[in-house]
Amino acid sequence: AVSTTSWRPPAAGAPFRSSDLCAGAARPTGMAAEAKASRQAELDALRAEVPAEWLESVVPHLVRLTIARSRVKRVTAVVHLTERYPEDTATAQLSSPTLPEPLLRKLEAACEREAAAHAGKPHLLPVVRVIRRALEGNRFVACAEEVAKAKALVCTVPKGLSEVEAARFRERNWVRLQEKAGSLTLRAQEGSYWLEATVSVPDQYPDEAPAVAVTGTNFDDRLRAVCANNAAEIARRMQEGFPSHAALAHQGPPPDKAKAASNGPAPDLSARGLKQLQHDREFLHSMAQVRGYDDRKVRRHIEHAELKTMRATGEAASAGLEVEAGGATAEPGRAPLPSLLTIVTYIVENTVRLLPRQRCPICGDTVLPATPEEQGAVLSEQGRAPSGAGKAARSIERLYCGHWYHTACLEKLLSEPPFGGDCGFPGCGRRIYHPRLSEQTAKLEKRWAQEQAKRREIDELAGLMGME
Repeated sequence: AVSTTSWRPPAAGAPFRSSDLCAGAARPTGMAAEAKASRQAELDALRAEVPAEWLESVVPHLVRLTIARSRVKRVTAVVHLTERYPEDTATAQLSSPTLPEPLLRKLEAACEREAAAHAGKPHLLPVVRVIRRALEGNRFVACAEEVAKAKALVCTVPKGLSEVEAARFRERNWVRLQEKAGSLTLRAQEGSYWLEATVSVPDQYPDEAPAVAVTGTNFDDRLRAVCANNAAEIARRMQEGFPSHAALAHQGPPPDKAKAASNGPAPDLSARGLKQLQHDREFLHSMAQVRGYDDRKVRRHIEHAELKTMRATGEAASAGLEVEAGGATAEPGRAPLPSLLTIVTYIVENTVRLLPRQRCPICGDTVLPATPEEQGAVLSEQGRAPSGAGKAARSIERLYCGHWYHTACLEKLLSEPPFGGDCGFPGCGRRIYHPRLSEQTAKLEKRWAQEQAKRREIDELAGLMGME
């Protein structure tokens, strides 16, 4: 018998021997065994390199695994290996319940290029590494669609501009990405006002909120702080599950934790708690119906029914606790929502491009001066204009609804009747409130009445003394 592993082709010019036919016939068997051993070694290397929880199926002709970096960054890859592998390149089919289809198609094309670069050699591991590098080395994978929309929001040239104006717009409005660090830096400009900001996307986005920093602007420091704080507040609220429109609309004061603690624990809003609240309301309604009547029998009847219901509720609660102890899960809360696009929308649309064009609803003038130099001379730490300042040099105040007023216009509005008005911006309609100004109508009315009485006394005294 001729050994299949030691067979070598005859040298050029050597005489033909019949044993060569036997050895040649045995060659395919030896090569098939070698290819099988090579493929098995590659599969063993894959098992050693990839976490066991990722692997779903590893057989000679198919590998199926789910690569997961976070709740959103999850890709299921099915790699097909033909009989002629590695001469025939492996094909990878990718799917994901969270990532967009265009991104998956680009990733499949990258896998095809990697397989073609290793044609004729084992390339299962290089293909899997391409997928892993894409999920581990690019933090924008979890927000690819948001990044594309954010770039369009910042960089899209308005219609009707000339080529020179369009080129100037691109120089002043841009977005730069650092994929490995997850850093999105943008610059937006409206007129003479501009702002640069950086949004850092964490690896576990959107389960972790992005960080926002204003890196440069010619707005006043006070407006810069307002923009940064509101962007961080939007990220926090969407982290709690609030939708985009609610996060943008809410500009109210932060909750008073001390006041909330003094009011006692938060009400139980589960199904059991709501049922108990409904029962309490019905009982109080029944007591109100008999209040004022001296009918002790009816009162005893209601008290007896209340006691009976409380006992039944206690037994049901005990049974519910036993069910939860047996493995039942609690009601799920709101999942964190992606906030990158909402943050960019607030910075670009609601701040940079809106504030220089926004007008005070009281006087109709723009809330900001025409140039940042005038604005820097206007705004002071106390939010009041310097003495002797002209019409343009007026300080501004921001209400909790998000709109801006001239300080003098706002003080006049809140210090004269009617008190407790709504915001005058179209489509707003929210109650006017500012932290430095009183929100209690009674106090405002009392203060205004005292000022009017004092003024009348001064006028009467001046009339008695013959003073004009």
